[in-house]
Amino acid sequence: MPPPRLNSKPDASALFPNAKTRTYPLEQAQTFALAEQAIADNGWDVRAVRAPNAALDPALINVQIMTIPGWREEIVVRVTGDATSATVDMRSALLNALHDFCTNGQRIEHFLVDLNDAVITLLRDNPNVNLSDSDPGDAPEAPPAN
Repeated sequence: MPPPRLNSKPDASALFPNAKTRTYPLEQAQTFALAEQAIADNGWDVRAVRAPNAALDPALINVQIMTIPGWREEIVVRVTGDATSATVDMRSALLNALHDFCTNGQRIEHFLVDLNDAVITLLRDNPNVNLSDSDPGDAPEAPPAN
């Protein structure tokens, strides 16, 4: 088998156009919870979790999976953000095989599509979920000036 050919960023973007960092209009903790649920739904083996904290440090979920041929693959999902938005970045890599046959890129795309669906469903079913308590739209209107 020839040595693996690493794809350049333009090649990878062309092969996996949906495998890109996502930013959502939800706070970091909400987005992290949705990512955790998507990981659980996939049945992946969670190895380490660094949950969001008050300092808004990056939250991480480290996962390992075993493929059908017996190859181990590691996945890291990172959620950064603040009280109004969050960014999700994901990496997937083989631990003990030369070729991944595009499974890592496909896995990232599928996970991010599932996460998009979860965010869209949450926002659709709870339209005020991303509004802060001090949203100016909630303030009473000022009386008209004389």
